[in-house]
Amino acid sequence: MEDPSTTVLLLLALAGLTAGFVDAVVGGGGLIQLPALLLGLPQAAPVQVLATNKLASICGTTVSSATYFRRVRPDPRTFLPLMAVELYDGHVTTDVFFQRFPLAVQKACILIGAALTLLLYLTLAWFSLDAALAATATGEVVMGAWSLPIWIVRWVLPIAFVTAAMGALASLVMQLRGTAGKGEPVPHE
Repeated sequence: MEDPSTTVLLLLALAGLTAGFVDAVVGGGGLIQLPALLLGLPQAAPVQVLATNKLASICGTTVSSATYFRRVRPDPRTFLPLMAVELYDGHVTTDVFFQRFPLAVQKACILIGAALTLLLYLTLAWFSLDAALAATATGEVVMGAWSLPIWIVRWVLPIAFVTAAMGALASLVMQLRGTAGKGEPVPHE
């Protein structure tokens, strides 16, 4: 692999600084940095480019969080309860309202949510299956130091989406069969 020129490195540094600024202000800096890396380093494997982008994102988020904590000094009484709720996979905003609904409305919401989730996963499986079939038919490979077959990896998404759809279907069936425990809707995860 050929080393990038000084001009490319300077442009990538400029894109990185711009991405960091955008990320700090509104988020989404990776939408600037990732295409710049892909364009600036066309000979690099996509995995290397994605890893570079993710490392920059992790470093930026860590520095941003540390700076915020050092400058603002948030009161632990405000963020520790939220951390505890998230630790136990709670959803503060939706649960507060959802628990106030009548049981029939809660069950209807869970049924509709499970049905929509099933539909979404089946749709994603359908479209990713099309890409997997096309990659298999062409024997898709990634070009680098070696030609590695990647058509096999294209099958991960359809299999994962079908598996998730089966989980959503199981949740839907559990809801349609009845309730769990003391008349509470079966939790949908």
